[in-house]
Amino acid sequence: AETVLEAADRAAAAGAESEAAAEPEDDAGETLVAGELIEDPAGSDLDEGGLDPARAAARERAAADAARAMKKVLVEEQGVLLDGIRRSGAAALSHVVDDPATHDAAYDEAATASLKDLAAELGGSRRLGLGAALDQIHTIALEPVRQRLGEVADRVDDPDELSDTVRALYRESRSRRIPEAAAAAAVAVDGLVAIATADGPLRWRMVPGGPCGPDCADNELAGETPAGDEYPTGHRHPPAHDACSCWLEPDPG
Repeated sequence: AETVLEAADRAAAAGAESEAAAEPEDDAGETLVAGELIEDPAGSDLDEGGLDPARAAARERAAADAARAMKKVLVEEQGVLLDGIRRSGAAALSHVVDDPATHDAAYDEAATASLKDLAAELGGSRRLGLGAALDQIHTIALEPVRQRLGEVADRVDDPDELSDTVRALYRESRSRRIPEAAAAAAVAVDGLVAIATADGPLRWRMVPGGPCGPDCADNELAGETPAGDEYPTGHRHPPAHDACSCWLEPDPG
């Protein structure tokens, strides 16, 4: 028979996960564009200024779907951490901090289906290697969380302060890091497909008035570049930075 202590522990674990899930989503009624959430009550009928609207919409859909799937992982992870802090304090953070490969893999699995669907929709293969796209998720969304949790574990012992820090950190991840990472991953898949399906050189293109600056402009000015070769920034395809919304296309001439 279940003891009183076991029942209390089970109830506390369920409560921690419910607490994480109950926090409001930050992207209701908004659309993901170039890593930023913008008000869009009319839907996602957005044109990225030069990028084919259907291609732009495909990137947006894939980013939104991948972000939604990764947020489910994030909520579950937050619940595990909050319950662990109650049981063992800062030691519970090692669940995330000490095993980056396992931490990455959970989010990779969540995002992969949407990214494969995007590759197919853009004319590529669902077997396209997604390593460069998943690296965007690791760098933008996951590594900063692990670094911050490691810093907190080294200097904070109070369970309440630890819990408050986890809540704030994971709230920021849901509202900013995960959407930015998903958008960057979708941009990367677009670039990978462009390279994989190219039958000639490609040009780097910028969204007029978009979030990119001089570095991406240098890539655009480089003109025709053999598919898969590096552009001036050292990148073989977009994104060149976290909010990059560029794309590759054949020379229209």
